[in-house]
Parts: sequence; C-alpha cells; structure tokens
Amino acid sequence: MALQRLLELHGAARRRRRQEREQQRLRVLERLRIASHRHCRVHPLGLPSSPAQLPPQEDVAGRWSALQKQLEQVHLERTRWLRALRARNTRNFQELLWPPGAEKPAPGE
Repeated sequence: MALQRLLELHGAARRRRRQEREQQRLRVLERLRIASHRHCRVHPLGLPSSPAQLPPQEDVAGRWSALQKQLEQVHLERTRWLRALRARNTRNFQELLWPPGAEKPAPGE
C-alpha cells in the first residue's frame, strides 16, 4: 500500500516536471518569436546582397568615405524614425492622461 502510494506520488511528480519543462519551452519559443519580430529583416547598413551590386571603388579611402556616407544616411533615417515614434508615443500618452474634450490642467497643477 505504501509502495503503491509512493509510486503514484513519484509518477505525479514526473508528470508535473515534464509539464513544467514543456511550459518553459513554450515560453522560450514565444520570447524568441517576439524577439525575432523586433529585429529588422534588412541588414542595418543596407548592404547589397551580391558583390556585383557594390559600387566600384579602387582605393581604400574611397571605400571608407562611401561607408561613412552610408552609415550617416542610416543614422539619419533611424533618428527620424525614432523621433517620429517618440512624438507618437508622447501624443498617445497625453491622450491617455487627458482624453480629447477633457480640460488640460494648467502648468504647475
């Protein structure tokens, strides 16, 4: 009787551990899926996929300046995008604080 109860408890514990492992695996997969959607599918520098698409550059200085221009362009585009995102988020937050039609409090209140 005691041995049978011990076997039942052991089986239940095994099932619980298996279920917890499966739930953990699903949580990790969900986090990976979310993380993969956060990242841009395009290379951050917008590099061409084949060497044939690269502009011909004979010297190192020319390649260096082309890379700097490309990085600067990517930086400007990202800055514009982040500023637009910040403005949108600020506007949405302010609408949450003060719904349209509601009276905004005076500064200092």
